[in-house]
Amino acid sequence: MICGSREIWDSRILIHWKPKPMVLTKRISSKRLLLSVTGTAIVLFGVIAGFVLKHLHFSYETSRTLAWIQGNHHPVGEFYATRPTIVGHPGRKSSSHASEPPAGKNSSGVQEPFDANVDWLEVDVAASADRQLVTFYDERVDPTTNSEERVSDLEPVGLRVPTQRVNSQRAVRSLADLFKDIQARHQNWIFNITESGIKSELLSWLEERIANHDLEHERVILFGTDEVIEEYRLSGYSLGYVVNSNESLHWLKAIFCPSKMLTRCNELDCHYLVIPGVFAAPTLLKNAETQNVKIWINGLESASEYVYFAKRRVQGFVTPDPQLALQAFAHAIPASDQPEPASDQPEPASDQPEPAGDRS
Repeated sequence: MICGSREIWDSRILIHWKPKPMVLTKRISSKRLLLSVTGTAIVLFGVIAGFVLKHLHFSYETSRTLAWIQGNHHPVGEFYATRPTIVGHPGRKSSSHASEPPAGKNSSGVQEPFDANVDWLEVDVAASADRQLVTFYDERVDPTTNSEERVSDLEPVGLRVPTQRVNSQRAVRSLADLFKDIQARHQNWIFNITESGIKSELLSWLEERIANHDLEHERVILFGTDEVIEEYRLSGYSLGYVVNSNESLHWLKAIFCPSKMLTRCNELDCHYLVIPGVFAAPTLLKNAETQNVKIWINGLESASEYVYFAKRRVQGFVTPDPQLALQAFAHAIPASDQPEPASDQPEPASDQPEPAGDRS
């Protein structure tokens, strides 16, 4: 009995103490797992941060800390070389409220780029329900009217009927009407095609104007996203591939593999790659010059940013505020009055020296 009781006592001890090493092991394993996950997250964050700082551009006006890290906080001075191409886009300057219509939503806004003497005028082109070409700078008409329709849903009467929330009688206009108002100015035109499936209507419209000597073929450039502009590869017009910053896929490309944008631009036979300023890192600009792709930048909000990119051989800017762009290049050599030819050859570098103290 004594031996038996010892066995029972021993077994009780074993039963009582056996789980404790297992609990301790689990705790150690959990800590190791937590440390491993934390370490991996830190490394991953560091890698992503490295890609972000290398492949994106941060301006001092919009993100001072990141701009300081990138060295973009130094004064840029003045620009004395030949002025880059200025493209006036009578669209929204920023996200607007119904009581504050963006430029270009009314009749006076359309004239602003001409008053600023821009080199090219960019207008957005869509189609109404009856396939009439119209100009509008939103996918939907509700930002400036009491209608919730899409632009492509509008019937001809719909171009006039939606009650305006703002003082605008021409929130949606036909392309023909817009062209009629300003064709006497012999403007260089960029048509930013905002939807697919209107190739037949747009090319017919262009050819009719060219046949009537109201428009010149070399004064026309077609813009669009890759899905849209692919339809126009064999159209015979100069093409521009537009990369929008409101799509997460474009951000991923810009951060991790910006060369894909250049590759896609070449696949589409585009002469121009139009990107927001945040995507215009030095590496992309250098590679674009090597591949004979002309970079045009949009979304800039300060004169210093225009000068900054111009000194890095950016050849054009798309802006709803051309006065600001022209102000930035007040000391530049005036651009030629002739339209910029579509060429695969890069423009020669300027021999004009930059003032001492300017950032390189």
